[in-house]
Amino acid sequence: MFIKEFSEEDTIKDITDTGRTVFLYGAGTGGSSYSRITLAALINLGGKPECFLDDDCDKISVRIDNFIVNHINFLKKYRYKKITVVISSNYIAPMLEKIESFGIKDIRILSCAPLLRLASSSAYIDIMEYEEVLRRASTHEEKLLSKFSDEKPLINIIDLQITEKCTMKCKDCSNLMQYYDKPVHIGIKEIVESFTKLSKCVDVFKEVRVLGGEPFFNKDLYKIVNFLTGLKNVEKVAIITNATIVPKDHVLHELQHDKVFLDITNYGDLSKNHEKLISILKDKEIKYITHKPQEWTDSGRIVKNNLNNNQLAQAFSKCCVNDVVTLLHGKLYHCPFSANAYNLNAIPNKKSDSINISEYNNINKLRIDLKNFYFGRPFLEACKYCLGRDFSQSYIKPAIQTKKVLPIPLFNGT
Repeated sequence: MFIKEFSEEDTIKDITDTGRTVFLYGAGTGGSSYSRITLAALINLGGKPECFLDDDCDKISVRIDNFIVNHINFLKKYRYKKITVVISSNYIAPMLEKIESFGIKDIRILSCAPLLRLASSSAYIDIMEYEEVLRRASTHEEKLLSKFSDEKPLINIIDLQITEKCTMKCKDCSNLMQYYDKPVHIGIKEIVESFTKLSKCVDVFKEVRVLGGEPFFNKDLYKIVNFLTGLKNVEKVAIITNATIVPKDHVLHELQHDKVFLDITNYGDLSKNHEKLISILKDKEIKYITHKPQEWTDSGRIVKNNLNNNQLAQAFSKCCVNDVVTLLHGKLYHCPFSANAYNLNAIPNKKSDSINISEYNNINKLRIDLKNFYFGRPFLEACKYCLGRDFSQSYIKPAIQTKKVLPIPLFNGT
């Protein structure tokens, strides 16, 4: 039985009952995976799993913090016992179907979300920032809502790309800016039309990330921010910038809104206006965070990877942006890689990998298609041309600059 409603008392009772065997289903091996934070929460709350379960044969017999990974078919041995399965992955719908196929009589299936929230923040030290844990919990609940509710979906993060132009030329940019030879800005009219229609079928946008390229390049940025902050279902607006451009006064005025903050990546000498920008933001009392570039993986290349469907599903489930959607030129994509790869005409067109919002006149139809698109896909066709974006991969040096636009290595549409 899948438990959709939780009380704190019942949740803790389920995972600590000595008469039940507890399993964690979903053995992501990345350092920031659901498996690691769910295990930490479970132990913090007094529980202990028998083992991890997973569908991926390549993970079998791997150990995660001393707990072994067994194939999901291992559950068949417990068909006549009392068991609790905690879903520790975002690939929820097919996991539920697999468990239900075993016909286990006394089974309780729990979401990891309440565990993540109930555990002490100290449980996640050296694994993940607590705010990110809470974001993961919200994302997990969104997936559940898509399966069990007919209400409007909640979108955790949406990337609103407002330009293809950037002040830097990073050869390994995971948003593929290095391949644009004729970059353009996206106009305010196009953005307002597509986002307005989208907002009518979404309950809440927890965070709209305005980015590019470099968003301060777009002269309409102040209008875009004004539009977004005026929408009741937009909770936060983050401007993603590399601190190379200092915004003008009329832009700064819009950035003073309570919903807005700047997310600044400090690339050292490349972020030539970092200190000046910080000084102005402090003076204007504009919210911001500044940080060094996070660890980059080799995800800025377009390479046919020849993975089979199961491997593609596993790669997608581990992707660090699989809970993000990207709006670019009026089309909604599932990730920034697919958005820009298709926009560049760099990979063969697959219509199911995007939603063309301009084609919809029926908002209810758009809402239904959006939920299916956002929540119900094991992988994208674009995943076949991506090297993956999970933090179990080896890291590369961030922000290495190239003097020339890089040639697109694969498909050119001819």
